[in-house]
Amino acid sequence: MAEPQEGWVRATATVEPREGWSGLTSFCSALPSQGEAKRLGLVGWVQNTSHGTVQGQIQGPTARVRELQEWLRKVGSPQSCISRAEFSNEKKITALEHKDFQIWK
Repeated sequence: MAEPQEGWVRATATVEPREGWSGLTSFCSALPSQGEAKRLGLVGWVQNTSHGTVQGQIQGPTARVRELQEWLRKVGSPQSCISRAEFSNEKKITALEHKDFQIWK
């Protein structure tokens, strides 16, 4: 686990596929989300919900968290069409609560 640094944040993300896209599409969108988070050096988790959305928590340097948020809003997974990406519960943190970025089932 990385050493605590000033400027780290934690945020909750909820991503909704466009109407008509299946839960399988939601699962497929979790995989690229994990890959992009790892590429940016972020930690946290992502999982599919029973409502057909993908939800997760992102932790890391504020600028990198913002990059992933923009990626989810504007690019996202090539296997899904995202209708909306929302972020909530953002909080400054002094230590990471996860060691890597995982897909929870």
